[in-house]
Amino acid sequence: MKSLLLIIPLLFLTGCGVAGKYNPDYVSQSIEKNYKKVDSVSVGIIKNDEILPRESDNVALGKITLNLETGDINSNISKEFFSQYFSNVKLINPSEKADIIIKSKIDNYSYLFNKPSDGSTITLNYSIEVYKKDKLILKKTYTIKESNDVLITLVGVSSPLNGLKELIHKSLLGILENQVKPDILNSL
Repeated sequence: MKSLLLIIPLLFLTGCGVAGKYNPDYVSQSIEKNYKKVDSVSVGIIKNDEILPRESDNVALGKITLNLETGDINSNISKEFFSQYFSNVKLINPSEKADIIIKSKIDNYSYLFNKPSDGSTITLNYSIEVYKKDKLILKKTYTIKESNDVLITLVGVSSPLNGLKELIHKSLLGILENQVKPDILNSL
């Protein structure tokens, strides 16, 4: 019964579609700022403005469409991630040059709102191509499934969606740190 009381106001106040924008606060505490950085190599992150709308997989909070700005989220998180290790990291257009070029995108994602006490789950498909001096050194697709235990709180109506957006940001950073970084190091 308590779960129902939490969900009913959310159904009326959340609306049909919600924007999922890049938020640096979601990942800033996980970014290491004190690493010794490589100064002699430029890194270019190819930017894009892709938006992938997805509807929730169940109706715990109603059918909510999340319009995730995947291009902006991916480009900015990639820039923050690689800036931990390199001094010269820029978002670039496809025609621009750099010593290392990162071309990546969130290919697909889905999310599921579970019952209020269980939070939500996302599945994220991420592909990356890494070029060093115009030579392809890594081309791979990664899939990750992450859960956030408790997203619905009494603090605010938008907390489930903010928690979901934060989970997406942190999952992408996790892919970069735990899967992409070792693959790039093995490719060099």
